[in-house]
Amino acid sequence: MEKWALITGGSSGIGFESVKKFLHNGWKVIVSCRQSPSISISNKDLLFIKADFYINSEIKKMSREAIKASNSQIFAVVHCIGDILGEAVISEFPEDKLYKTFQINFFSAFILTKYLFKTIAQNKGVFVYIASVGKNKVYPNISDYCAAKAALANFAKSVALELSPFGARAVSISPAVVDTPLFRKSKYSVEQASRWHKLGRIGKPEEVAELILFLASEKASWITGKDYIIDGGMLL
Repeated sequence: MEKWALITGGSSGIGFESVKKFLHNGWKVIVSCRQSPSISISNKDLLFIKADFYINSEIKKMSREAIKASNSQIFAVVHCIGDILGEAVISEFPEDKLYKTFQINFFSAFILTKYLFKTIAQNKGVFVYIASVGKNKVYPNISDYCAAKAALANFAKSVALELSPFGARAVSISPAVVDTPLFRKSKYSVEQASRWHKLGRIGKPEEVAELILFLASEKASWITGKDYIIDGGMLL
């Protein structure tokens, strides 16, 4: 039986490393984001479906295309889409940015789950959501992002509860600072961010991808409704 994983945000960072990990471990992968990942691999193993996750109708269309293309054999949905849309104190926060932040970090995951729920339930599969350690240790001037990621991690528990009668699962992962394009566009240097972690360095995308792969595998078949913090000791 072919096992497909649908990975959103797979063109860079944690999503890109996840695509490579899944492919190298025998999965077939559907990638959905705004641009195709630069991976040289046969078409039978990797499929790209373009979608803008700020637009719910595109998420719906992509989900239906993914189900059809995989012949409903999607066993893992990994939601790596997320962004920080600038910084601002609460008293000066632009309201339009608040809605955009929740769309890309939380609402998009909810809509994706809505349209893939029956497929994952049917296949006894798993949803893996990438949240953030920011739900536990809030960062200054990005209250919108921290709140949206907290909502996402809590939502994963609701999904797990609703999937449990089918033997299917849902989990979330909360990384601290990882060397991704999201971090690289921040005002902080690698040296500064490294000091925030007890292990003295920021994370690598492939380290988070390894955890994603494990949680999507049969080895984690009795794990559901949990949030996994991978933070280099930040919260110690």
